[in-house]
Amino acid sequence: MHKALKILIISSMFYSFSVGLLAPIFAIFVQSIGGGILEASRAWFLYTLLIGITIVTFGRIEDKVSKREMFLVGRILFTLSAAGYFFVENIEHLYFIQIILAISVAIIDPAFTALFSSSLRKGKESTEWATWEGATYIVMAVGAIIGGVVADTFGFNPLFAMMAISGALSTLIATMLIRKIMWKAIVARFRHIKF
Repeated sequence: MHKALKILIISSMFYSFSVGLLAPIFAIFVQSIGGGILEASRAWFLYTLLIGITIVTFGRIEDKVSKREMFLVGRILFTLSAAGYFFVENIEHLYFIQIILAISVAIIDPAFTALFSSSLRKGKESTEWATWEGATYIVMAVGAIIGGVVADTFGFNPLFAMMAISGALSTLIATMLIRKIMWKAIVARFRHIKF
């Protein structure tokens, strides 16, 4: 497995852990800020619809600019939106965070898929995709249990702190990917120069 692929998988694991912490108990959080079933479904509707509308646009943009940099921008926005849950006091605040979160996912997903696909070894594509998928589901499962225990025992703010920290770690790891790939490109560019 290529180093870039390992870095993408590890970054994705922290990202998925962060998602797993809140996703199964999202409706309970919505209820804790005065919402109900309809507000929870509207928040999810807004989030998924906005991803669906904007992901193609970001995909087109990422075909023309650095996918690595866009991936990092998406991870930064994700971390900010995870931290933004600290400040949610009502449904309107929640909708705003869901919009930022949706934009972050719409930026991350095409860049991640392109970077991941270009790092696959020939003949190992299924195994390497399955490794990422398996890791994602396992980490989200662990996040779901931990998120439930933390929210039930300590409340949502410590959970949001965990989400923000996990998102920040994902971003830091994504930064490593950019540095490694950029260094590799620089070395390749100057390899043919003889002194």
